[in-house]
Amino acid sequence: PDDPGWCGSWNGFFGKRPNADQESFYVMDDNYYDAWNFYPDARDRTRRGLGLRVEVRGFQWANPQAQNVIFWHYDIVNESTTTYEDIVFGLYMDSGVGGSAVSCDGIAESDDDNAFYNRDFGLNLVYTWDKGGHGVSLRSNCEDTGYLGYAYLETPGNPFDGLDNDDDGIVDEMRDSGPGEKIEGQDAIRAYVQAHYDLAAFEATYGPLEERPAYVAGVWWTGDEDMDWLAEFNDTGADGIFENDDNPADTGEGDGIPTPGEPNFDRTDINESDMIGLTGFKMNRIRAGAGAPSSETDNIVFFNNEREWPRRLYEQFTHPDPDVRFDDPLVLNYNIGFLFASGPFRLEAGRRERFSLALAYGDDLTELETNVETVQSIYNANYQFATPPPLPTVQAFAGDGYVTLVWDNVAEKGIDPVTNRNDFEGYRIYRATDPNFLDAQVITNARGTGPLGNGRPIAQFDLDNGISGFSDLTVEGTAYWLGEDTGIVHTFTDSTVTNGQTYYYAVTAYDRGSEEFRFYPSENAITISRTPRGGTILPSNAVEVRPNKPVAGYVPASVLDGSLQHVNGSGTGSVQVQVKHPALVPDGHTFRLTMEGLADSVRAMTYRMTDETTGEVVFDTGLDLEGRGVGPVGAGLLPVIETPLTVELDTLATGFVEGNPAIAFTTRYASPLSINLRRPGFPEDLLITFADTPLDTSRAAIGTPAIPARFKIVTAGSGLQLDFRFRDVNGDGTLSAPEEFIDVLTPEAEGSTRLRPTWRIQVDAAAGETPEAPGDGDVYRVALRVPFGPGEAFTFTTRGAYVDASLARQAFQEEEPYVVPNPYVASASFEPERFAVSGRGVRRMEFRAIPAGASIRIYTVRGELVRVLHHDGGTTGMVPWDLRTKDNLDVAPGLYVFHVDAGDLGQYVGKFAIIK
Repeated sequence: PDDPGWCGSWNGFFGKRPNADQESFYVMDDNYYDAWNFYPDARDRTRRGLGLRVEVRGFQWANPQAQNVIFWHYDIVNESTTTYEDIVFGLYMDSGVGGSAVSCDGIAESDDDNAFYNRDFGLNLVYTWDKGGHGVSLRSNCEDTGYLGYAYLETPGNPFDGLDNDDDGIVDEMRDSGPGEKIEGQDAIRAYVQAHYDLAAFEATYGPLEERPAYVAGVWWTGDEDMDWLAEFNDTGADGIFENDDNPADTGEGDGIPTPGEPNFDRTDINESDMIGLTGFKMNRIRAGAGAPSSETDNIVFFNNEREWPRRLYEQFTHPDPDVRFDDPLVLNYNIGFLFASGPFRLEAGRRERFSLALAYGDDLTELETNVETVQSIYNANYQFATPPPLPTVQAFAGDGYVTLVWDNVAEKGIDPVTNRNDFEGYRIYRATDPNFLDAQVITNARGTGPLGNGRPIAQFDLDNGISGFSDLTVEGTAYWLGEDTGIVHTFTDSTVTNGQTYYYAVTAYDRGSEEFRFYPSENAITISRTPRGGTILPSNAVEVRPNKPVAGYVPASVLDGSLQHVNGSGTGSVQVQVKHPALVPDGHTFRLTMEGLADSVRAMTYRMTDETTGEVVFDTGLDLEGRGVGPVGAGLLPVIETPLTVELDTLATGFVEGNPAIAFTTRYASPLSINLRRPGFPEDLLITFADTPLDTSRAAIGTPAIPARFKIVTAGSGLQLDFRFRDVNGDGTLSAPEEFIDVLTPEAEGSTRLRPTWRIQVDAAAGETPEAPGDGDVYRVALRVPFGPGEAFTFTTRGAYVDASLARQAFQEEEPYVVPNPYVASASFEPERFAVSGRGVRRMEFRAIPAGASIRIYTVRGELVRVLHHDGGTTGMVPWDLRTKDNLDVAPGLYVFHVDAGDLGQYVGKFAIIK
């Protein structure tokens, strides 16, 4: 909407920050309201009404704690040139609990509602319920009804009257005050507050001054009147989120100064306004129902008539007596509306004010009260609440009797906007045969008043981090199952499906919740929409698939034999590439797997996959280097990489490569430095060459002097000669006696002159025989298994899925085309539920084992052509039929003949029956 500069991103109330699971936006104005001879804008005589523009946002959360709550936020801007001295903002609602039709109670349901205005929750709340507890739905005229609450929250502020309207100890605070003055030091902050605030009232509202975040930090900008802006957590810049790989720094970010748009400042902080509060409340008794204690009605209309309601309402809401401004709190057995009012106040030309409302729902009053507590919590936190991790993007491949899902790992990188932590915990997978996922809705709350969350998943994968089992927090007595430390995956295959049946799958990410903030675990919602014509609108985390056999001769995508090559590096391990989504694998493309990590690390930390044919980076977030098969999937491919966790001694390859003296050595790592720290000469295989005369001199150490040695040590790859310490027990200048050893030395870092030990090679005293000293020319190799390191690379080439003509011909001869179901008796199990259509609904039969591009002609037994169907040339060996003729008429029951023309592959004639 009003995009301040980040093109292509949703400009939410909190900028780019996705604070609510779902946020909506629309704008309205009164430009065409010309009932009065009034022109509000001297610049535009065509503009009527009051010249006001209203920006409306809705906030919703999927977390079960807040799933029955919706917030409506109204920003009202005076775009005219007129300043209104005494204006009243009002919010009118007309609810009919149970609808307006006649129910099983025998009366119009909107005429027997009850309502009660209640301030016991610390909110201006009116809730309403049906007298008989019944309503009319699409399914029944005797549905049970619940409770609906309206909570009036934010109100306009009055920063011009010199009064502390909201009793928080601050006079005339406003949301467009700017950063104000910077005060440093707790003593200076206290002095300013004592001079400018009513400290007792401030602490009564916000708690002790010593606990306010800005006071604790010792840095306060006075424009942050309630002292809750901290640079560490809130200096995000105007877009509301900190700089990251996907979001560059923006205006105001990291400058240490509060900027409009940042959390807890100006427009995103409800407390930075001198709110006048709710100043009046009116029950509108529209029509009396049966059993009402009175027949008196109000029938408010918002234009002048003989009852003069605009004048009467203004007089009521501006009356000095609160008992006049607020109606009696209880109304029984009426058709009822409600009017909240705030005013009068001064609305200057160009100024923006706001009010907000929350709707809370409950199956009964107890549940409504619980939800109202959530409303209060969200409101007090500046409309911030627990949000689930970012929505994963899922793709699916449907095969013969199975469905494979693959999804990205974007959810694993999300930061909760309230806790400022990455609290991702796992994934859940749901399956249903209807787009509303009713199959999964089998979990209810402990009170049995309704379903909870998305329901029961068919699979769940969570981090192996020690967080498992049920959550400590519950909602309506029900805990959340956090998993069993299974480990994270990004692919799942369901082999329990029936060919021909439509399935809906959703992959949701969830977090672990927060004990500190009392947040129940949050999980992505499954928000599938249906169009009026029966179509389906899927979110990124849901797919619709129909498994079936592939066409004859289908050859799935693969990695070409022999194409996987180790093109850079000398690390040890294994690399495999699995095809998870054959339809996404490109044909003839070469991919490169590159290991990445710190320059001084022996072992890589991550890996990326690049399509060298297109230059596209498919992904760069691979973390699975242990061969578990849980890394990211890209282009339909799952690389499975396994490499040692640390540098290891290769015991099978370690030993004498020249000569064979009767002596055994043991080798171990003998350094305080990490074995995975890369430095000159480490880690490389070592060659120890022995001779009859000295080849080098050892380095001195405490208790070990420098002495000539009849051997030298070089690295096998680079040929670098290394220093060493040498303990020579018998003084023969070589390794020949028990307790003699060599400590191989290397610089502790590139460019350093300080030498540190790495490997200790020692005569094995447990060998059980008298050692024989190595002879002239004997060479001992210390062989290592080194993990894949930064820069290590592999390439491979893919072959896309295709249809092989010779295989297709063979398959067509081996498996004849057939019809499912046959006979068709009234319906088929895989037909969709009737939606947005009249009559019988969609019918469906399937012709299976159909070659690609084949034609199917359907005839009556008398040879009359009923319909011609064509295979679409795809890879699924099935063609559906809606049991309608070429003239779009329903077919009659009876026996039918079908003829399959597969071109060069051949022809086939079969029959099927339709039974009424």
